[in-house]
Amino acid sequence: MRQFINYNFLSVLLLPYVIFNVSNSSAQEKYNITSNILQYDTLSVIQILGKAKSEQETKKAILYYQNARVQSEQLHYAYGIVKSLNGIGVIYLYEGNYPTATEYFTEAARYVINTNKHLELLPGIYSNIANNFSNSGQFDSALFYSFKALNLATHSTANTSLSVSALHNNISNVYSYLNQYDKTVYHAEMAIQYAVKERDTFLECAAYLTLSSALGNLPDKNGHEERVEAYLKKVVDLARKHHWAYLKHKAFVGLGNLYKTKEPSTSENIEKALYYFQQAQTIPVASNSDRITTNISIGDCLALLKRYKQAEAILLESLEQSKALDLHYIPTLAMIARLYSDQGKYKQANSYYSQYIALTEQKETSKEKALKVQYLYEAKEKENAAIKKELALNKQDLAIQRKSTIASLVFAFAISIVVIIIFYFRYRRKLDKQKIETASWKATLEGEERERKRLAKELHDNIGGNLSTIKMWLANMQSRTDTGTVLKQDVEDVEKLVGQTLTEVRNTAHHLMPELLLRLGLTEAVRIYCINAQKATGIDFEFHYLGYIGNLGKGLELMLYRIIQELVQNIVKHSSATSALVQMSLHVTKLTITVEDNGKGIEPADPQEYKGIGLQSVQTTIEHLGGQFSISSEPGSGTTVEIELNTENSFADKSILI
Repeated sequence: MRQFINYNFLSVLLLPYVIFNVSNSSAQEKYNITSNILQYDTLSVIQILGKAKSEQETKKAILYYQNARVQSEQLHYAYGIVKSLNGIGVIYLYEGNYPTATEYFTEAARYVINTNKHLELLPGIYSNIANNFSNSGQFDSALFYSFKALNLATHSTANTSLSVSALHNNISNVYSYLNQYDKTVYHAEMAIQYAVKERDTFLECAAYLTLSSALGNLPDKNGHEERVEAYLKKVVDLARKHHWAYLKHKAFVGLGNLYKTKEPSTSENIEKALYYFQQAQTIPVASNSDRITTNISIGDCLALLKRYKQAEAILLESLEQSKALDLHYIPTLAMIARLYSDQGKYKQANSYYSQYIALTEQKETSKEKALKVQYLYEAKEKENAAIKKELALNKQDLAIQRKSTIASLVFAFAISIVVIIIFYFRYRRKLDKQKIETASWKATLEGEERERKRLAKELHDNIGGNLSTIKMWLANMQSRTDTGTVLKQDVEDVEKLVGQTLTEVRNTAHHLMPELLLRLGLTEAVRIYCINAQKATGIDFEFHYLGYIGNLGKGLELMLYRIIQELVQNIVKHSSATSALVQMSLHVTKLTITVEDNGKGIEPADPQEYKGIGLQSVQTTIEHLGGQFSISSEPGSGTTVEIELNTENSFADKSILI
C-alpha cells in the first residue's frame, strides 16, 4: 500500500510574521541611506524601516536596518531598535544563515524583556525563532518557541497583530515533518477555525492543504478520502476566485496524490490522478522543484497505465533536470527501475536500481566521507607547507654559512639568546600552569571537603538523631509490652518518625545526584529548578535554551547543574532581585551559560564580597576545565555571569562539587 507524499505545502507560509514585502519600486531610484535624513526623530526611523522592508537587495536592506538601529539607539526609541534587530534576523533567515539570524532574534527578544517595552512584538519574535529552528531541522526547539509565541498571542494582554491561525499552521507543519500526523491534524483544524475568525482566506486554504496531507498519512487514511477530496476541491475554488496560482497548483497535486494512492489501485483512479497532475502542470509556478516534481508524478502515472514510451521520456527528462538543479532525485531512479522491470528490460532496470541503492547508502555516509576528505586535504596542505618552510630554512642556513666567521658567530649568539628566551618563557608558563592547577585542585578539594562536612552533619543531626529517637521509643514500648500499656498512638508516632527519616534519606540522595537530572537530562532539570525557585521565592525566573543540548556526560551535567544552583542561590540570598534569567546555548561545540538578574548588584572591586557568595569557587572550577568565566555588575544595575566551555574537551573524569 502506498502512502501520500508528504509535501511541504506551506514552504512559503512558514514566516507569517516576518515576510517582508518586495515592492515594485523603480530600480533607478537613487540609493542613499543618510543623505535624505535631515534630522533624527522617530518619523525618520519609521521611514528608514519602510525602505528596508521594501528593498529588494538584501545588502541594502541590512544597511537600512542598521542605520535605523543606530538612530533609534540615539533616540532611545525601543520600537525602532526591536524592529531593526528583527528585520536583520529575517533577512539572514531567508538567506539560510540560521546561526546569525538566531543571534539577532535573540537580541531583539532580550531587549523587549529587559526594557519591558513593546511586549506586543515578543510573540512575533518567538515565531521567527521557531521558523529559524524549523528551517534548520531543529524541530524540538521550533516547537518550544512556537508554543511560547502561541501562548503569548492567545493569553497576553498586549495587543499583538500576530495571526493565531498562522501559528497553529506552523506548528502543524512541524508535526508533519516529525510524522506525528494526529497532532498535525489537530493544529491544522485549529488553524482553520482561527483563519475563519480572522477572515483570512489565504491562511484558511493553506491550513486545508496541510490538513489534507496529514489525513492522507494517517493509518486509517481510507476513511478520510472523501473529506480530503472535499477540502482540496474547496482550495481549488477559492484559489481560482482569488487568483492564487501557487495554492491552486498544490491543491491539484494533492488531488493527484489522493487518486494515485487510492485503494484499490485501478486504471480509473490512475487516470484521474494523471488528469489532476496535468492540471497542476498547466499552472505557472516560480519553483523549478515544484514543476519537476509534478512532471515526475505524471511520468509515474503513465508507467502505471503502461504507457511506457511516454513515461520513459518524461521520467528520464525529469531525472536530468533534477541532476542539473541539484534536486533530490533518488526516488526517481526507483521509478525508472520499476518502469524497465515492468517491460522486461531487466538489465536497464538493474542499472537504475543499483544507482538507487548506491545513492541511498551514499547519502547516509556522504557527510562523514566529506569530512574525512576535507581532513586529509588540510593535513596534506599543512604537510606541504611544513616541507616548503623547511626547505626555505635550509637555503637560509646555507647562505648564512657562506658568510664570514664573525657573522656566523653573531648569528649563533643571537640564536642562543632566542633559545634561552624561549626556554625561559616555557619554564615560566610551566610554573604558572602548575600554580593554576594547584589552586584549581585546592578549590576542588575544599569543595569536596565542604560537601563531606555537610553530608556528615545531615547524617548525624537529622537522620542519626531520628534513628536514635526511634530506638529509644521502641525500647520504651518493649518495656511496656508485658503490662499491656502500649498505645496505638505510640505506634503511629513511631511510624510517622520513620517516614520523616525516610524523607531525609531521599533528600540527601537527591542532593548527591538529583533524580530529575538522571531522568530528564540537564536542560529539563534546570528548567524545572528555575520554576521551583520562582514558586519558592517569588522572583520571576525565566529559562531559555538555544540549540540542541544533548548528553554531556553525568559528571559534567552534575557539575553544571550545581554551578547553576549556586548562581541562582546567590540571586535569592544576596541580589534583592525581582526577575532573573537563566540561559543555556550550544553552538557547534561551544556551550554558553548566562545567569543575570535586575537586583542591587555587587561591587567588583571588593574581593571579599566575591568570595563570600561562592563565585570564586565557581570561577576556579571553570578555569580548571579550560573554560572562561566573566562577571559584570554595578551597584543598582544587577549582575550578569557568563560561562563558556568547549564540549569537545574531556569532562568524563572530572567530578567537581561546587
